Amino acid sequence: MADIRNLANVPPPVGPYSHVAIVPAGASVVHISGQVASDANGDLLAKGDFRRQCRAAFENVGRVLSELGLDFQSVVYVRGYLTRPEDVPAYREERAEFYRRAGGELPPPTTTLVVRELYDPECLIEIDALAVLEGD
Repeated sequence: MADIRNLANVPPPVGPYSHVAIVPAGASVVHISGQVASDANGDLLAKGDFRRQCRAAFENVGRVLSELGLDFQSVVYVRGYLTRPEDVPAYREERAEFYRRAGGELPPPTTTLVVRELYDPECLIEIDALAVLEGD
C-alpha cells in the first residue's frame, strides 16, 4: 500500500486530496486511462448533468480497478478534467464523497484541470488515475 500523507511545510490542501503518495519498492504503477460517464455500450450518460456524469466516471474508474483485483485504496493519484469552471465545487464534493465511501484514511494526491472541451462536447468530465499493484 502506498504511503499517502500531507507535509508540514507545504500549504494545506484546498480540497479532498493529499500532498504526496509514496509507492513502495517492488510495486507496479497502473495507469488508468480517462474514464467518462459512459455505459457498457460506450453511450454517454446524464447529458447536461455534471454530478451524475461525475459519479458515473468515478464508477467506471472503480470498474477498471475491480477488473484488476484492486479497489480505491490502491489509487495513488487522480486527475479530473472538467469543461466548466463553475463545476469545480461540485467536483470537489463528489470526489470527497467518493473517497469517503472508498474508506481510505487520506485521499490521494489530485490535480483538477478545466479544459475547453473533451472528445464529446456533451461530456462534462473525464477522470484518470494511477493505482498501485503490490509486488510479489
